[in-house]
Amino acid sequence: ISSAHIAQFFFGPLISPPTLAQPAITAVSHFKMSLIFFVLSCILLGTILILYTRQIFCTLVANMRPAQTLYHCALLLFGILVAVLVRGYGLDLSFFNVLIIAALLLCVVFAWLGSVVINDLYDVDIDTISNTDRPLISRVISRDHYLQLGVYLIILSSAVALFINLYVGLLIIGYHALSLVYSVPPLRLKQYPLIATATASFASLLIIFAGYALTSPTQTTLHFPQSLGWLIFISLTFCLPIKDLKDIDGDHADGVATLPTLLGAYRARMVIAT
Repeated sequence: ISSAHIAQFFFGPLISPPTLAQPAITAVSHFKMSLIFFVLSCILLGTILILYTRQIFCTLVANMRPAQTLYHCALLLFGILVAVLVRGYGLDLSFFNVLIIAALLLCVVFAWLGSVVINDLYDVDIDTISNTDRPLISRVISRDHYLQLGVYLIILSSAVALFINLYVGLLIIGYHALSLVYSVPPLRLKQYPLIATATASFASLLIIFAGYALTSPTQTTLHFPQSLGWLIFISLTFCLPIKDLKDIDGDHADGVATLPTLLGAYRARMVIAT
């Protein structure tokens, strides 16, 4: 075992090519170190928040909707699996490729959290009745600071995704656009049954497309299985009303027509289960 072998063992991953990123990007902007600094900065920021703003941080983490956060991460990973297992595209799990996937998972989480903030800002009347533990209702954070947090998360998730892959970044921006028309007046599509869940379903599909595009040799959604895409879209359109079951009282008081408010809890459960 020579010194060259030892050096290759420890430093080989650091010189591995990030094949999931665009070649034009990897040649500039110190791409590899930027990835490392992004992930480390997120860890450092989380540590600082725990040390200095523990109450706010814990409330915001509790408001992440852990199940839906994992759901969004699973959507991205599912898109990667479609590219690898269905289309047979190879995936080199080198150090920087894994780091790219980790960074994009963080982008997806931040994008989801940004949409949560926007939704909470316009759902105060509903949350006053149905979700009294939300940050704005419990007055743990001011409305202005909460809005600043949402804007920061939207910009950060979009910018980093664009830096990693232009096409993926545009899909993340599309996700933000859908979350805005879903929650914000005058459109506020969440108040229209099926249209609301179709919008949320399409937003979920964009995250799957992002994972697929990241892994595809063309780095686009070209050759994504259309039948699978339609199956996911239609299934989620009729399944996503499950998230409205806990907000029946608040939605009814605010005049938001969801499947549970129209059919009642029992009938809505039967429709969703079917």
